[in-house]
Amino acid sequence: MIEQIAQALGLTKLAGETINLVRTEFEAVNRRLGKGDTTALRLQIAQLSEKIADTQLKLHDITQKLVEAQGAIEDFEAFREERAHYGLVKLAGGGIVLERQLHQGSVVPHHYICAPCAQHLKISYLQPAGRHLRCPECGEKFDNEPPPEGGIVKVNRGHWGEL
Repeated sequence: MIEQIAQALGLTKLAGETINLVRTEFEAVNRRLGKGDTTALRLQIAQLSEKIADTQLKLHDITQKLVEAQGAIEDFEAFREERAHYGLVKLAGGGIVLERQLHQGSVVPHHYICAPCAQHLKISYLQPAGRHLRCPECGEKFDNEPPPEGGIVKVNRGHWGEL
């Protein structure tokens, strides 16, 4: 895909050069016909020059869009490469997240990323927030501890806010 964009950029450049050559030829014809009544020819040259300018603006817009598309493709490829290092896991509390698959000798610390954000091509590292892991990007919370036995929440009255 990136090669196709590069080819399109090359064709855009070639089209721009061709337009410049046509403009140069029109200017040369205009100079040669400078003697006598050339009003009709000058009008045609003016109209063609206007069309050339419009075409150049369109080529410029296309070139910008191609460059933006190339950047988006490169970002996607980088995301896809990074995403390959993660696998879906279910936390003890039932939350589904992506966990970094560590290999022997890996220098990357163990961590999780937000699965909903990954669906939107974003890598957001989950941060501890009490019993939960919280996504700083979307605010999603994932339970990181198993539910209490029998569904009863035990409260430690000596430490407010902690379960």
